[in-house]
Amino acid sequence: MQTSLFKRIRWGLALALGALLIGALPRGSAPAARAASTDVSGISCTTSNSPNPSFSLTATEGSIGVPDGNIVYMWS
Repeated sequence: MQTSLFKRIRWGLALALGALLIGALPRGSAPAARAASTDVSGISCTTSNSPNPSFSLTATEGSIGVPDGNIVYMWS
């Protein structure tokens, strides 16, 4: 009976080690995602041809009711 128990433990450890090794393998899509990133500084959605593009931001205040009955102050 102990031989059977040791076989189960050995197989369990082998499966756990295999799962850890597979989990540690690098993913194929990660390098492509890193290569696609750019070094954007500031707001990237401005479309002006000027060397110093700018935009206007207007914020207004308000409040919203949340499902638990409270009211949350906000601005947008």
